[in-house]
Amino acid sequence: MLDLLYIDFAIIIKNFTCSFYSLALSESKAYIQRIYESVCKLNYVKKNRNFKLVLFVVFLSFIIGVVSGANAPYMGPYIQDVKGDSIAIMWVTNGSETSKVEYKNETFTKTIGNNNHQCIATPGTACFHRVNLTGLKPDSSYKYRVHFSDSLNLWTDYFSFHTAPDANASFRIAVYGDTRLDFSNSTDASKHSTVVKQIINHDPEMVIHVGDFALNGKCYNEWVPQFFSPVEPLLHNISFFTAIGNHEVQNFACPDSKILLYDYFFPEKLGYSFTYGSARFIGLQVENEKYNINKKFAQLDWLYKELNSSEYLAARWHFVFLHSSIYTNDINHTNNLKVINQLVPLFQAKGVNMVFSGHSHTYERSSKDGIYYIVTGGGGADISRFRDNTSYNPFSQVRVLDFNHVILDIAPESVKMNAWYNNGSVLDNLEIH
Repeated sequence: MLDLLYIDFAIIIKNFTCSFYSLALSESKAYIQRIYESVCKLNYVKKNRNFKLVLFVVFLSFIIGVVSGANAPYMGPYIQDVKGDSIAIMWVTNGSETSKVEYKNETFTKTIGNNNHQCIATPGTACFHRVNLTGLKPDSSYKYRVHFSDSLNLWTDYFSFHTAPDANASFRIAVYGDTRLDFSNSTDASKHSTVVKQIINHDPEMVIHVGDFALNGKCYNEWVPQFFSPVEPLLHNISFFTAIGNHEVQNFACPDSKILLYDYFFPEKLGYSFTYGSARFIGLQVENEKYNINKKFAQLDWLYKELNSSEYLAARWHFVFLHSSIYTNDINHTNNLKVINQLVPLFQAKGVNMVFSGHSHTYERSSKDGIYYIVTGGGGADISRFRDNTSYNPFSQVRVLDFNHVILDIAPESVKMNAWYNNGSVLDNLEIH
């Protein structure tokens, strides 16, 4: 009786394996052909009761091969560069199959594909895919999914995105940073996950991250556990705009690697800007230059042009974000004198409303010459300490040592800012008109 059960089990596995083969016929891979020839065309299961073991091993090998060949995204998909009429869909795989995205709303469904992917050497191979969707309607919702296997015609679940509104609309954004782990804790990202859950509760349309995504930002294997996994509930549907932190550029555990942030989020450049609703946002990348105080910032000329551009002048509100805290009472960091000397005078002259930063693992609000400087570096890294001598930053108004994030409600007539603890209570708030 037991022998018959063994034989029946082998036959079931054989039939199941052969049915799977028909799904992957277009793979034309030698190992699949061998499975078919040795299992599906032979009929000696009943002659060899031990063949059940062979079939089981073959079946598992086949499934593993199919899964690895399917090339499913292990980072993303996530959305980038959201504008009123366009958006970018990005994801990362271990292979270089054709990039393809299906997107739709209530009236149409479209599919767009290209070979816009770049593969780099990691401990294996990582291929960064990007598909740009254009011709979209402002302030509109769409659904999308990503195709990730030519051979098996497999797709991700549907996700959604919302395009940028016009200047008359109100909208909400989140700002936070320093989500990396620490040298004393390189495995537990639960604090970052808690911040993400709180951000989701506020339902922002976009997120600004002010830098320090991973402890060793040049190490490819740290990005999923420290950043992409905790933010997965956000990234599928909400665009992140980022500033580069010192942990993305400094030589820690992987000194010979490239700056991976540029592959994940934007091309390598000194600074960038964009308009969202009634606001103009400027992202500055200062980490490679801040230590040589007397040398001119390479992005200074670009910033001057941006602050005099028609897009900047047409915006009602003006926000700057970068990594290094400009004014801080953090005992581990100093005021950023190079930024204070070279960039702050431009902020003052051109009507910047708020400057967001991290680097200091605290929350601190400072105010000088009509500009609010907000440090929101409580995204997950170990919280720092403040100096006993608070006169080091005479412009400081509010200081809190706890995990935190900031929510901005931006309307044409006002900006309301609330900073939040991880327990869901407000730690600071202000309003400007």
